[in-house]
Amino acid sequence: MTISKKIISAAVVAGLGLSMSAQGATLKTPSETITGIEAFDWQQGNALAVGGTTAILNFATNSCVAGEPDCNFDVFGHARLSAFTGAGVSQSNLTTGELTYVFGFQETVVEFIQSPITGNTASFDFVDSVLKGGGSNFFRVYYDAVANSDDLAGTGFDDGTLILEGVLEEANAASFSNFRVGDPSSTVLLGSAGSTPATPTNAAGWGATETVVGNGLTETLSLTVASITVNAAFFPSQAVLSFLLDNISQITPFTTVDPSLSFPEGGIADTTARVGPVNGLVVGGDSIILQTDTNSPITTAGIPEPASLALLGLGFAGIGFARRRKS
Repeated sequence: MTISKKIISAAVVAGLGLSMSAQGATLKTPSETITGIEAFDWQQGNALAVGGTTAILNFATNSCVAGEPDCNFDVFGHARLSAFTGAGVSQSNLTTGELTYVFGFQETVVEFIQSPITGNTASFDFVDSVLKGGGSNFFRVYYDAVANSDDLAGTGFDDGTLILEGVLEEANAASFSNFRVGDPSSTVLLGSAGSTPATPTNAAGWGATETVVGNGLTETLSLTVASITVNAAFFPSQAVLSFLLDNISQITPFTTVDPSLSFPEGGIADTTARVGPVNGLVVGGDSIILQTDTNSPITTAGIPEPASLALLGLGFAGIGFARRRKS
């Protein structure tokens, strides 16, 4: 009988309670409402692997093994929204204000391969633990009525109104991320918005900082349902079941955005001091800064209106009454 009760309850909830949204998510700001959102497409942004180059060196010289503190490093990042996407999305972007995200999580070096043909490749795995600086890993989305985020300064990404947050978890346990450098001895200027890979130019504040030339990919990061909390005023009458950071690409040099001089979400006030004169090499610095690109598919479920909830309650009451009469 217990199994029957569960089946009946699931059927009623599916019919009158939480129903998966086929039309996409709804986002309501103080000035507008966007419907039919299937994904948030973020602009190219910034990520800083704090202690990343040192961790790779430690692993390569057998000073540590994967998972040990000297092979671990923290990653912080930020970006702003480029567009809403979806087959039936009502508009492609906000007309007022901006959406931004910040994140922080930890990785560990699991492999380092040197090849005269393909170059140096480091592979990493996700560490499900607190950050070295204290506090849990995090992902947060903000709405700000004033578009004040600044890629070069690294500021304005974690202010405004917090509308969604959660804890980052690895979606694919088989692999996580990697970064490949073709020729570590061949370096170019770090780059900036509008520069090209062949002829990069540095943004103000970066001086003559150079970088290795590389690229990588981070597998999908998933925000688990249990960890997601939202501001109901911005996501009305719906529950956010999943929100992803999907296939984060990472490259150097920078070509689309300016490299950030600070990462307030990670307590980094001066990125140049952490990177050193050559980004990606342990030459006066321990960290590597990367240009990133990602998108965020979203899955929601509708929450019934009060009248529907009342009917749902009456339905359960009727089932209970019928059982009492039979007993």
